[in-house]
Amino acid sequence: MKNILFIAYQFPPIGGAGVRRSLHFAEHLPAEGYQPIIVTVESKATDYLGKPTDWEGSKNIPPNTPIYRLPDHIFPKLTQSLQRLKLYRFFWFFLFPLFWERGALWPFFESKRIAKIGKENNCKIVYTTSSPYFTILLGWWLKKKHGFHWVADIRDPFTECYAYSFPSKLHWAITKRIEHRLLKTADHIIVNNCEVQKLYTEVYGFSSMKVGVIHNIIAHD
Repeated sequence: MKNILFIAYQFPPIGGAGVRRSLHFAEHLPAEGYQPIIVTVESKATDYLGKPTDWEGSKNIPPNTPIYRLPDHIFPKLTQSLQRLKLYRFFWFFLFPLFWERGALWPFFESKRIAKIGKENNCKIVYTTSSPYFTILLGWWLKKKHGFHWVADIRDPFTECYAYSFPSKLHWAITKRIEHRLLKTADHIIVNNCEVQKLYTEVYGFSSMKVGVIHNIIAHD
């Protein structure tokens, strides 16, 4: 059994549709000879992320699966104060991407601890799932600094996602360039449908061998 450093910022008790993909991966990987060493955030993050609470979601994960819950580094009082003073958009504009997502500081505070967890568990592969998209930065750093093989799971496109907003077109262009450079270093990218695969191969020039497709599992009653 090979161990995988399995980084899923959103994991039960955080609920929602995006969590289920990671749950299914964690559930079925052992049957393929891989043991996920799950790294996520403390359960209190559910309150700050605006997600439903769902402890039942993880009931099918093998009970001996290691789960490390690290501080979320979300500062809701700071955000609320900036919004109350009508300064949030100012900080969002000039300190982007530190304000692009809640918890975007997580890689900066916890990267060393996460690397230590991976090494202590003899992991050679790191798996990251996005969104949130700052996990891409974490996967890149773990590969470059510590030599992990990096598999990046992209549940939804980032800069090409119509539902995601940026402070300006310049911010979008810079972020798109950064996204390209980071994902270019990944050993493999997983997406959830052929249209997203086509997007990454056409927009970024990645080969179809680099971008694989694993469809979401649809549960039926």
